[in-house]
Amino acid sequence: MPPAYDEEEGMGPLEKGRHRYQKKNYQGALMAFTEAVKISTGHLLLTALDHRAATFEKLDQLQSALKDAKEMLELKPELSKGYLRCGKVLQLKGEHQLALKIYERGLRKVKVDTDKDRVTLQAMFNKLQKSQAPSKTLDPLSYLPFELAEMIAHQLSIRERMICLTVSKSWKRVLESSHKLWTTLDTIDTRKQISRKALRAYLRRSNCTLDEANIRNGTLAAAKLQYLTRTCTKLQRLTIYGNNTIGETLISALPMAKSLQYLNLCGCEISFRAVLEALRQVQASIVEAKFLNVSCLSSDSACMWPRLENLRTLHVRRLHYIGIPLVRILELHHLYAANVVVLMSSTEQLVRINSQYTNLSLARIWFTGCRATGFERAQKSERY
Repeated sequence: MPPAYDEEEGMGPLEKGRHRYQKKNYQGALMAFTEAVKISTGHLLLTALDHRAATFEKLDQLQSALKDAKEMLELKPELSKGYLRCGKVLQLKGEHQLALKIYERGLRKVKVDTDKDRVTLQAMFNKLQKSQAPSKTLDPLSYLPFELAEMIAHQLSIRERMICLTVSKSWKRVLESSHKLWTTLDTIDTRKQISRKALRAYLRRSNCTLDEANIRNGTLAAAKLQYLTRTCTKLQRLTIYGNNTIGETLISALPMAKSLQYLNLCGCEISFRAVLEALRQVQASIVEAKFLNVSCLSSDSACMWPRLENLRTLHVRRLHYIGIPLVRILELHHLYAANVVVLMSSTEQLVRINSQYTNLSLARIWFTGCRATGFERAQKSERY
């Protein structure tokens, strides 16, 4: 007899198996329990099969363990032990629903107060049933197809999407995985300055494919606005809201905005000279521009417009009358002017422009509350 088994002298196969199992000698335990299975009957056989199945589990031989568990059920279907072992093995195999059915079957077969293990069987059934039941606090994003989750997120405002990022790590992961959700930057509801770190994080979510920015004046300092226009080369639409004066902050950021087509200053006061400089910086790409709070000096009437070959719509407004010289705006299609003095020598100037430039179609002019000079020679048939 090997020295390791000297202390087993006088033990039967079942005891030897238990002793070796405790010593974590699972191969030795398997040999002993197999011997016990061969020579046992009745309850001893049930115990030997149970112990051998447990040993098979330790050896990761789950199919052999399941075979012994089924043999236990056939041997003693009125006892809980076989159902407990079979259910455990099935759970180890990942077959939780089948394990639940085995436990449920055992509760029907094993009579109350006839087997002390029935209490354990009931507890295992309850525990597994609870774990498999749908949770009342399921995370909907973990069940929705990504495309559907993306469609739902598109219906939310930018502010609401930002709030959703803080719900959980899984929500943050799903929302940040779609660059399409972050192609618009909106700080209209923001009262504080946006940090450089926060701006970088936002642009990273869009993979720098931002094409629209709606900004409250004062939330982005000049350096950050420059960073935005420099980093987001696809930026096409820029709207700035607020009542504060803007000028150099905007002008310093526009040279990098090579793709900008739409510029809207809503409420921000800007000088007429700054308007011209802003348009000059984006003259190659700008299609529509709105300046809704322009201040103008009498000396500004001598200013010359940059050549704006792609500009189609210009909207200028001021609460007080100002003079706007329309010189060299040769490609303009639509002019909106409110509370301004439109400086033209005569309506013939418009006729000459339209006839001289075949690629120009100045189709509509809106004058609201304006004083127009030089229209005294307009013929009744001429309508602009």
